[in-house]
Amino acid sequence: MADDVHKIIAGFKAKRWGSAPYERTVAILADNPAAAEELVRQVIRELREGPTFLAYAIDCLPDVAFPELVPFALDAFGDNPENEGAEDLISHASLQSPPSLHPHLDRIFHLQPNWSTYYAQWPWRGSGDAHQAFLKGIVNNASGVSQIRKFPGRSRTAPEAAMSAMLETRQPDALRFVWEKRGDDAIDHLLMVGFEGPEQGFRKLYTDTSLHLCFPPGYFRDEKAPVHRVKRHPTWHLSASTVPSGRFGGDGDAACQCCGGALHNIITLPSIPPNLGVTKMAALSLQTCLSCLGWEEDASQLFYQHDDRGIPSGLMAPTERVIPEWPATPLRETAVVLSLTPRRWFWQDWALSNSRQNLNRLGSHPAWIQNAGYMTCPSCRQRMPHLLQLDSDLPTRDGGEWQWGSGGCCYVGWCDRCKVSGFTWQCT
Repeated sequence: MADDVHKIIAGFKAKRWGSAPYERTVAILADNPAAAEELVRQVIRELREGPTFLAYAIDCLPDVAFPELVPFALDAFGDNPENEGAEDLISHASLQSPPSLHPHLDRIFHLQPNWSTYYAQWPWRGSGDAHQAFLKGIVNNASGVSQIRKFPGRSRTAPEAAMSAMLETRQPDALRFVWEKRGDDAIDHLLMVGFEGPEQGFRKLYTDTSLHLCFPPGYFRDEKAPVHRVKRHPTWHLSASTVPSGRFGGDGDAACQCCGGALHNIITLPSIPPNLGVTKMAALSLQTCLSCLGWEEDASQLFYQHDDRGIPSGLMAPTERVIPEWPATPLRETAVVLSLTPRRWFWQDWALSNSRQNLNRLGSHPAWIQNAGYMTCPSCRQRMPHLLQLDSDLPTRDGGEWQWGSGGCCYVGWCDRCKVSGFTWQCT
């Protein structure tokens, strides 16, 4: 095992990507999953960068490895703040194993790994109120700034970092404390952690229920995909669920409010899984127009009213019909299994997943690519909680692959009061 790992590191040092380190990592971990921890340690010890094969190895770690690897990475980063591999371990642990970071939050705050990134304060997710007094002290007494490492070009102050960390705890007292300190300036920050402001009672805009869409074998054409996009990540192969399957892709039932063409079925649920925030109907069909959504003027968001059977019809039709510039065929039709998401994969991030992970799922916190894009229901003017997320590279009926813009994600919101769905997407 150690010899195999050494060969990967040595080959990368000598020939960089010409040594095929990702492919070799995949092959070694397929035969010997226990090698993942040794590979992670060796990359952090011997390389200053965090290559993509390190991220794959982290995804393959057993849960029990994180509590020992976290202090190891913090030691390495403390010795060398340019150690990207150590920062990568911390960032991925903040998604896959937040509790392994919680005993080290004081140290993480002072070292500030990933200081310049949008995920610098993710280690505080799920940490409760145990660290609140420390963070409030930083906010209320700027003397704490002198204890923070300074990096060129990284301008976030210690009080700002402390308030971001408090928001990540998602504790009501912490949300209110930050709101009282920042006022309206906190609205966007609250939305990024999935909450509205005090006028709405700090309403949560995502569910704790998460169901991954798991596709049948052969649905994706993996033989044509780059190695990092082959569907081998655990989130593509979750355990079967007792939740009834859904019809994915294919033709829709109604006409597009923009172009008049037939809608495209995204997913039709013959019964609604519990705790998704859909309470007023027994079935639900989510449909939109792939030809218009995000491509045509005034179609960056499309909304649909659902009848008692869950069938949609378009809202807010334009004054003139459009002819789509890029007519789309439906997503290839199949039955998808709705699998309960293991806790390890509840938190996912579009950029850090780098196309390895399955980001197609119902419920949970959306993996925004840009700022939080919760839509407003056109009927009641309230923000719509998140319901569904779809990644790019989904097969289409004509043999192509569907891209949301340049390869982003689609997000579906749901207003249960009005029985309205809303669609939008983001990309880089």
